Amino acid sequence: MSRELTLFEAVLVLFLTLFNNSHGYFLPAGSVGIGFNGYFTLTNTTKHTHGQAFDSEPLSFTNPSTNLTTSFSINFFFAIVPEHNNQGSHGMAFVISPTRGLPGASSDQYLGIFNETTNGKSSNNVIAIELDIHKDQEFGDIDDNHVGININDMRSVVSASAGYYDDEDGQFKNLSLISRNVMRLSIVYSQPDQQLNVTLFPAEISVPPRKPLLSLNQDLSPYLLEEMYLGFTASTGSVGAVHYMMGWFIVGEISYPSLEFGRQPNLPPYPKKASHRTRTVLAVCLTVSVIAAFIALWFGLVFYLRHKKVKEVLEEWEIQYGPHRFAYKELSNATKGFKEKQLLGRGGFGQVYRGTLPGSDAEIAVKRTSHDSRQGMREFLAEISTIGRLRHPNLVRLLGYCRHKEHLYLVYDFMPNGSLDKYLYRNGENQERLTWETPGTFGYIAPELLRTGRATTSTDVYAFGLVMLEVVCGRRLIERRAVENEEVLVDWIVELWEKGEDILDAAEENIRQEQNRGQVELVLKLGVLCSHQGVSIRPAMSTVMQFLNGVSQLPDNLLDVMRDEKLRGLPETSMEMLLGLNSSTFTHS
Repeated sequence: MSRELTLFEAVLVLFLTLFNNSHGYFLPAGSVGIGFNGYFTLTNTTKHTHGQAFDSEPLSFTNPSTNLTTSFSINFFFAIVPEHNNQGSHGMAFVISPTRGLPGASSDQYLGIFNETTNGKSSNNVIAIELDIHKDQEFGDIDDNHVGININDMRSVVSASAGYYDDEDGQFKNLSLISRNVMRLSIVYSQPDQQLNVTLFPAEISVPPRKPLLSLNQDLSPYLLEEMYLGFTASTGSVGAVHYMMGWFIVGEISYPSLEFGRQPNLPPYPKKASHRTRTVLAVCLTVSVIAAFIALWFGLVFYLRHKKVKEVLEEWEIQYGPHRFAYKELSNATKGFKEKQLLGRGGFGQVYRGTLPGSDAEIAVKRTSHDSRQGMREFLAEISTIGRLRHPNLVRLLGYCRHKEHLYLVYDFMPNGSLDKYLYRNGENQERLTWETPGTFGYIAPELLRTGRATTSTDVYAFGLVMLEVVCGRRLIERRAVENEEVLVDWIVELWEKGEDILDAAEENIRQEQNRGQVELVLKLGVLCSHQGVSIRPAMSTVMQFLNGVSQLPDNLLDVMRDEKLRGLPETSMEMLLGLNSSTFTHS
């Protein structure tokens, strides 16, 4: 199966898989680090060293129903920057190992996989695809620029010079592994055919060439245990090289996905050691800079101590939580010196004053509390850390804060209609009353959240489903002006579905006229499933992503599943099994 997929989408899928399954993050060892533009590097400028990066959790290579090895495909992007333009060492490899990491591995010609003792042992159960940039006579290397398939040994079972077969003319095009260009390696194993194909090609080609560079007709079952670890290794020798690993994509089937890497990065050349003269200049500049900084710091401190009239010292919590900080003089002018006639109300926390910011004429409400009061400080920190980061039409916006002597100040937008208690507990007979149509906003709150007041991942799925329906249908969840059966969006879609009518009638007209009707129908049905009244009927977010990315398909009996009241008591994991999904997918980061 082949489907169009950009690298960004692949990374997104893998990212979600990472946090919804037990797989996904690398455990680095040796010289592994972060290089140019945040890319993952297996080696640095250190000579005679090696690096390893293995997945934190094992991957199942056995079909539990047949007890046979499964087919798989692996694609990854890489680049190698040599120390010299035409020479580097020693290379890198993709490794399938029974252990998480390869302890005792050596650098140089062993590529961080084996050592002199372990090399060649049949008990290794290690399969590696090497990208070798150094010719080692002891292992029978064909040249210093080749790709090889290795099984339990550094001597390749089959190898070929780096390059690819062009689909247009069938001609072989040479590639240099040390060109600093990003390349892609495709590894596909077919268990029915017992064939392993390896294809190397430039990253700008989105689809792998039809003819592979290497093809090995061999059953890998004897070497693949029930669970294996995936990883990458690389090593350097007397000549250095920086080995970049820029992203990978795994599928538990035979697949040749189209991956767009995007704009090619211009990788920097191999770092050069600074000359003695350069080091001297840098040392002198650094010394002068440090002295100048101390002098500036001293003058600044003296000026601060002499001219400081109001003590307003930044504390750690202010750096972490603080939004805009107002000057005390600005707030004092806005509230006319915090006069009594500007007072809006009092509470256990302190007082609230009305004010107008000079210059902008913006009306504000300033809450003042005491710094010395433990309750006041706790209230202050709570509001800074929560409301200060929120922007919502139903929340009063926190504009900023101020500290002056023993007082703390919070600055909000002024609400001309006053507080809610003025309407709930009317102080006068002429006070306006609230109608039911007015505090009644349905929004995206799940039914169980109204009952328990506790937000869960399931309530998030509920809201996500409603948002999907609103986007596709181009309307609100409840339209009072719509005809009777179309008033509630979810009920209307379900009614169309149950009657066997085209549920795309609920979609926005522009979307309904597009060619991808199948995708629109998927989003509509998935939105109804996510916003189901029964908590246990809603799928997990990882399952939702599988549906949206085409990894899994909605079952044909989905409508019956949602209507069956007996299923409402099932736990979420049972629901996943009922939908025919396997929560342990083969997709990896």
